[in-house]
Amino acid sequence: ERENIKMSVPGQAIPMGYISSDTKIVKRTRSFSLGHDTKGKLAPVYKRLSSSDYLKFILLKKATLVYITLSEINFDLERFGRSLRCVKRALNCYSMVESIGGYVEAETSGGMIAFALGVAGDCYLAFISRWGNLPLFQEQYQSSEAGEGGIAEEIEKYTQEQDRDWIIKLPKDIEEGLNLSARCYSKALEHKNISTEDEVSLTRRLGNVNNELSVFVMNKTTEMLQEMSSYENTSETNEGGKEGERERKEKTGGVDKIMGIVSAANDLLDNSKRYLEKGIALFESIRDTANIALLHSNKGRLSRIAGHILSITRDKAIFHEFGGPELAEYKNAIAEYQTALTILGARRVNPGVWDSVTWELCSTYFTVGTLLQDEAPLSSMSREEAEKQVTDYFTKSLKYCDLEMTGPRQVVYQYRAAVIHQRLASLYHSSYRSFQQEDNSFRKKKMKQLSENHYSKAEPLYFQLDRHEDLIRCILERCGLYEANLESASPGVKQKTYLQIIESFLGVVPVLLKLISAESEISNESKPSINSAASSGSSNTSSSGDTARTSGD
Repeated sequence: ERENIKMSVPGQAIPMGYISSDTKIVKRTRSFSLGHDTKGKLAPVYKRLSSSDYLKFILLKKATLVYITLSEINFDLERFGRSLRCVKRALNCYSMVESIGGYVEAETSGGMIAFALGVAGDCYLAFISRWGNLPLFQEQYQSSEAGEGGIAEEIEKYTQEQDRDWIIKLPKDIEEGLNLSARCYSKALEHKNISTEDEVSLTRRLGNVNNELSVFVMNKTTEMLQEMSSYENTSETNEGGKEGERERKEKTGGVDKIMGIVSAANDLLDNSKRYLEKGIALFESIRDTANIALLHSNKGRLSRIAGHILSITRDKAIFHEFGGPELAEYKNAIAEYQTALTILGARRVNPGVWDSVTWELCSTYFTVGTLLQDEAPLSSMSREEAEKQVTDYFTKSLKYCDLEMTGPRQVVYQYRAAVIHQRLASLYHSSYRSFQQEDNSFRKKKMKQLSENHYSKAEPLYFQLDRHEDLIRCILERCGLYEANLESASPGVKQKTYLQIIESFLGVVPVLLKLISAESEISNESKPSINSAASSGSSNTSSSGDTARTSGD
């Protein structure tokens, strides 16, 4: 045999291996992997697999693998447009492999196609994170390599356009890009023969995309509400009064415009909620506690936006008392944040998510306490009950103000704590002044003591943060607390009170010194120095002389 080596004969085809007559394939059927419903359709037509078809089948399977490999390489090189194009070519080849080889043969490639679809979903997210470079990605997507034309022509003979371009395309905007990414991940999860690790990864990415869609819709809602607020402020400025504003809106259709914005905002919130619920269900299926907690936190934000919509759409001509549906939305938000913390269990599980959720919960408690204090529902509860609720919400907010933490949020926590202490001091101050001057009850004395205590906690925080105006206001309020009962006080008590007031005023001196020092520094920087003026003058003289000499020459 070594002496008589078999050689190929020019002009004669090389015979392929023996193919049994039992081998059957599907002839030009719609792709099952693309999600088309096969019920009620004609049964696929089978035929014997010829040598040329079998060779074509093998080459297309290899082309599919090559395109998937190229898509991964281009993604690593951040050529996301070209990577997406390679995924599309891989899916085209896979569609033809499925058409030639049948469902059973195609199912063996399910893992590869799921990986390719995952890369496509990642490409869409990369587009969104680098949206300014979209023209570059479009150019990459439209480019083609040598040899691709023949494959494309062959594919068009076996597949239809709606099969070839079923999902891979360039997005028109960010929302479409997010939806295309979610669709890629969903289609990838529909394929069989996926490893457990890949399934978990795709599920997590699909959950993240649903979260991104929800946040995108929430931000869009917030922008609409800001547009509505600016429109109302412009109307008030132009008309110079609330009643004129209302008349103008009725004439120009302003009320209809505002109601249309509110209706659209509520629809967006419903869509955002659906995305969050999908994301939570996906993360629960893989037991991803950190992301489950994060999405519950976003649901809390959703409820806060809904409560804000209710507050800004009320009739401004009528005095409003906080409560009812508004309070219910904020309570829903608090419940979502508490659920998120319960899921995490402890900060060590995920410090980043824990800190984010506790800050949002702290902000919600603070918002509810502020609204209850400024718009107390005194028609439905007594003053004591309202004060108790305000105190309860502010105390809970203070609980999550970690003043000892280090990081960018330290200053924010300190300022939040200072404002809460000042508001609580003002609350007790107001309650103290509601008593008769002759009243010497224990409750009155307690109100004064609590007010003075909170003022003394707010002032050093304001001083540390250089919040000079807030500090001076806080000191003046505390002086007002001391002088509340001067008229009915005895001479000895009056003298002691005056000394307390003077001592409080002396606390303003360091602040005034800081302000004077800052003002003098600003004035010194704005004044030109004599040396700089002289040097400037000599420079100008020299320059003019040089110019004259040049002209003379």
